[in-house]
Amino acid sequence: MKVKCLLISIVLLSFLLASFSNAKDVGGNINLDTAWTKADSPIVIRFSVVVFDGVTLTIEPGVEVRFKSGTSLLVSGAL
Repeated sequence: MKVKCLLISIVLLSFLLASFSNAKDVGGNINLDTAWTKADSPIVIRFSVVVFDGVTLTIEPGVEVRFKSGTSLLVSGAL
């Protein structure tokens, strides 16, 4: 029974680690048209992000965007 529980725990941990290994960290200024794709998801905003006037940030449907404490997304351009 203990071996079965250990195996299940290892499998669940593997899935959890795999989901975080694909995370894309972002932060800072976006001064060129940019797309956040589902392949890059989750997007983790580590430092506040600013989208400049005249610039477009496209976030594909299904993309998960996570904000670290104290961060923000300011859009002066287009979202």
